[in-house]
Amino acid sequence: MFETAWILLESANAIKHTEFISASREILISLCNNAIEKGFDKQYGGMFNRFQNDTLLASDKEWWPQAESVIAFLSAYHVSNDKKIPELCYRLLEYIDNTFSDQERVSGTTR
Repeated sequence: MFETAWILLESANAIKHTEFISASREILISLCNNAIEKGFDKQYGGMFNRFQNDTLLASDKEWWPQAESVIAFLSAYHVSNDKKIPELCYRLLEYIDNTFSDQERVSGTTR
């Protein structure tokens, strides 16, 4: 969902289609606001990514939707200047680093 939203906006900007840009911005902001409200795990961090009709289908979290969320949120921030977005991005990046990084490789140690 997020990937579609920011790619749609990038495509609209690339072809310089004013109406398409405006519609894409609205879609991106709407999707991001919905994701912040329903998809952000307020207890543990990260984004849930499996929903159907606003019902959470699975609580597991994969790395790539987290990364796509950061890109989409930064795109939404660029469009909306919504001050809550940078903090959310920071929290997502922390979650990605703490959850998905190979700490041995990051710290330079090996087995």
